[in-house]
Amino acid sequence: MLFFITATAAFGSDIAGRLSEIQPLMVHRIAPNPPTIPATVWDDVAAGAIVTGVEALPGQRSRKGWGVALLDVPIDRLWWGLNDELHHQELLGLGHVEVVSGAPCADGRQVMMMLPLPIVSDRWWVVENRYNTTLSDHSGQRVRELMWHDIPNPQAAALSEAARAAIVDATLVASNVGAWLLIDLNGTSTLVEYHAWSDPGGSLPAAAASAIANASIAGTIEKMAEYAQRQTLHCP
Repeated sequence: MLFFITATAAFGSDIAGRLSEIQPLMVHRIAPNPPTIPATVWDDVAAGAIVTGVEALPGQRSRKGWGVALLDVPIDRLWWGLNDELHHQELLGLGHVEVVSGAPCADGRQVMMMLPLPIVSDRWWVVENRYNTTLSDHSGQRVRELMWHDIPNPQAAALSEAARAAIVDATLVASNVGAWLLIDLNGTSTLVEYHAWSDPGGSLPAAAASAIANASIAGTIEKMAEYAQRQTLHCP
């Protein structure tokens, strides 16, 4: 897969040095309770692996899944690929996607998505996508964070007729929070941290749903990397 770094011994020290360099900037993160990534994973990441894990959260039914990888994609291209969700429908197997508030690709936009599921009822949600402009500015655009969270009362969102038709028999996700953190390594490759924490709602057990969702984290990172590298991007 061309979008992954070819392993070299130098990347391990490059990653460690870059993480140490940006550590003071992490106080500016806007994702609530981002995952704690074990220091032991970075050698595997430097060798080209996508490393994933799960965090249990006290008092919560669902678990937070995370993944880290080093991608052979420049940060600008990867950033706009992530924000191009109107063109992620086929990529992620979504049944419907639309921006219900704000402009496509813009900071603060609200996006509705519906995911068809076998056996159980389909799931739908509306999230607000936020740019961490403070982190970007303090890093000279070399560290960027895209965070999303579910909005209150999504049933009242300005959904299109097509969206309302798509969710007639679907179940609203109880919660959906997560973030992408992108770190420019050398101008051509990007260190990525992705995490997602959701409660599927309905009768589907949260622990089972978390296990299924977390198993797809590596695939999500792969798909986003390939999309950003190979497809025409529609964000500015």
